[in-house]
Amino acid sequence: MRKVVFCIAFMLPASAFAQQGYPTVDRVEWVLDCMQQYDKGGYEVVHKCSCAIDKIAAKLKYNDYVEYSTAARGQTMRGERGNEFRDPDTVKGAGAKYKKIQTEAKEQCFLK
Repeated sequence: MRKVVFCIAFMLPASAFAQQGYPTVDRVEWVLDCMQQYDKGGYEVVHKCSCAIDKIAAKLKYNDYVEYSTAARGQTMRGERGNEFRDPDTVKGAGAKYKKIQTEAKEQCFLK
């Protein structure tokens, strides 16, 4: 009986990540991008950035994450190429929503 309870408890976190639909490679890319923003911290920053992507994943389905984060990144593009991300209201809204969720996640995970 103990083995069954242990196995179920061990499987829960993995199934929670699978339900969120975030591929591991996307989580890793997000953490690496997050870590580049901080010069110091090393191992501690890995945990903080991992915490932040978990918070984002809890609020956004993977498809929404892709759409919103793409909108946010595209809005920083210069010139005519960036117009498609800067001008339409729906894209502006998606980018703003992502930035808000990202900021909230970092505030929760990067406690001082």
